[in-house]
Amino acid sequence: MQLLTWNVEAFGPNAKTRLATVLKHIQGTIFRCPDGEQPEPCCILLQEVSVRSLPAILENSWVREHFVVVPTKPEHWPPQTNTGNVTLVARTIPVVAAYTLEFLHSPLKRQALLVDVRLGVPTASESDGGSECLGPERTLRIANVHLESLAQGTQHRPWQLRATADTLVTCGVHAGIVAGDMNAIAPQDWELPAYV
Repeated sequence: MQLLTWNVEAFGPNAKTRLATVLKHIQGTIFRCPDGEQPEPCCILLQEVSVRSLPAILENSWVREHFVVVPTKPEHWPPQTNTGNVTLVARTIPVVAAYTLEFLHSPLKRQALLVDVRLGVPTASESDGGSECLGPERTLRIANVHLESLAQGTQHRPWQLRATADTLVTCGVHAGIVAGDMNAIAPQDWELPAYV
């Protein structure tokens, strides 16, 4: 499974057009599906999707045909915000559940979008000479984060990352990935993953 993360910058001009261009680039250049082909199993994690630009995702024919979009409405973002995270999961990967983790004490109303997917686990088969096949399925939790930004967010980022990491050790979740915009702008952010 391939994983791509991209902060699409919600506050600049022409947000919808820019996001449509980002999706075209992802489709044609990154995943090499210029004619709308089905991509390899993948997840696309977008941050700073605005209310104005969300339709660019929902109206995109390649996305509609080949991806599950989480969420599809801005009402699923934290209250009093005009932006949020969106995760696209290729339809070849079964989506089990989705949740939003709103970070407490977040001046900018930041969040983690958690999507649980079901993946087969490669195993060696003794009967066919050791070639790999897919064994029992496991749940993988993908956390799409947008941590607090700016210098004043430095004190919040460790707690936000810790809260996200804690969601990966839940009953029924076999493994997890935290990805997205970590806003690692201060020297103390560089070692942050080692302490979580």
